[in-house]
Amino acid sequence: IASSIEPTRLQIPKAGINAQIIEAYIEGTSWDVSQLGRNVGHLQGTAWFGQGNNVVLSGHVEMSDGRGGVFANLDELTVDDSIRVIHNGEEKDYIIIEVRSTTPDDLSPIFPTDRERLTLITCGEYNFIRDLYLERTIIVAEPI
Repeated sequence: IASSIEPTRLQIPKAGINAQIIEAYIEGTSWDVSQLGRNVGHLQGTAWFGQGNNVVLSGHVEMSDGRGGVFANLDELTVDDSIRVIHNGEEKDYIIIEVRSTTPDDLSPIFPTDRERLTLITCGEYNFIRDLYLERTIIVAEPI
């Protein structure tokens, strides 16, 4: 039987984002984001919408061919900007409460929270010589 349930989507007009959310599965000690493409990945093991906890989403800032990824403009967002999630056909709005950068080994943004929260993570500060990203851009939003 074909399902009529629409895929969950993330919409952030200010950053030009209107993308499907797919599952990013843990592989070894980290998440496999190699299959995300232009989709947004829900990090397996973090909360899902409606669970009253920290829903963590990740997306590429840049594609392997050099084109901008789904989160290419995440660094243009500021506190009080809005985010919309469409889940099970219902729209849920969030407001950004924090924008910051951290190191790749800082796992605190994905920790569980005591209330519903949406955390977006992408790479930042690329070092061409070392061929790696030195920072993670973190966007934290709460339901309106």
